[in-house]
Amino acid sequence: MNFGVLPGLPGGERYEKGIPASIHVAAGSDSLKNMQRGVVIGSPYVLRKEFVLTHLVESPHNGRGFVEHRTYVNPTMIEQQIRHSLFFFDKLELALEPNQPPSESMSLLKEEGSLSFSSVSFSGRWRTADLSRESRLQAYQQLAERDGPRWSMGRSFEVIGAPTSNVIDGAGFLFELHEALPMPVGETPIADLIEFRHRRSDELVALRSHLEAIVISVQARGGAVQLADEEMARLNKALSDLSKAITETTFKLTKQSLGAAFNVENAASIAGGFGVGSTIKEIALPIAGAVIMKLGVSLLGAPKYAGPFEYVYRLHKDLAWIK
Repeated sequence: MNFGVLPGLPGGERYEKGIPASIHVAAGSDSLKNMQRGVVIGSPYVLRKEFVLTHLVESPHNGRGFVEHRTYVNPTMIEQQIRHSLFFFDKLELALEPNQPPSESMSLLKEEGSLSFSSVSFSGRWRTADLSRESRLQAYQQLAERDGPRWSMGRSFEVIGAPTSNVIDGAGFLFELHEALPMPVGETPIADLIEFRHRRSDELVALRSHLEAIVISVQARGGAVQLADEEMARLNKALSDLSKAITETTFKLTKQSLGAAFNVENAASIAGGFGVGSTIKEIALPIAGAVIMKLGVSLLGAPKYAGPFEYVYRLHKDLAWIK
């Protein structure tokens, strides 16, 4: 699974009559407490390849043209992103385009106190996908500047990530739990997820904490080949405890992969410690799935030696979690 920046979105069309386009974002969330974590999500724009017909040759089914990337918003994926984010994080910040009405679940979460909206205004000419990415990035930068590593961005694997001008390929670090997490499928009621999160917050906090601690340990060792047995034991226990808590519910579950992208000072040293190749280490987990560690992208302006600047998840809908 490649969590890198998706291709096909050069940063153009932001000027109109010679005047640069601009955007102003004001994040709406209150400050987080020490053990709390928040995530910033935006409109789920996905990239598709399409054949663009230029002219016909003999018949409508025999034409000439070219293939290009086009962006589309996936209306069902915003609810999927909300459910995933609600499951693992204490606070959600939504950076949506202006005049996009909130859904029923958004209104419920705002009233419950888990969700806030960023205020977004802009001028000039913007492609909507660029506007969405810039809004999410600016909201994250504001919140990270205020609360430090307690905030991250979040998105599904299929959704377009940060603008390519804001990332450096190969200068970051990706820690992935591959097919290692059970996740409720989309029809699970929001109210049930809220109740589970409050009731089993200890298991959710433990998994986040151990994941971040392992990455900090890898950085400190400069990419030592073996993780300490106690570090892997703590991660496995956190995964086992969370899996047990989820499988005791009546939720219909599927397998999920979860990647955490970090800025690091010593990406080249870490890669050298694990060996060559894009996948620099893979470790089987006794509970399920695997841990995969790779070089990834770094985010310009994100704090180093802190929490992940982005979580990227992928639901494996064809892999039902066995209770």
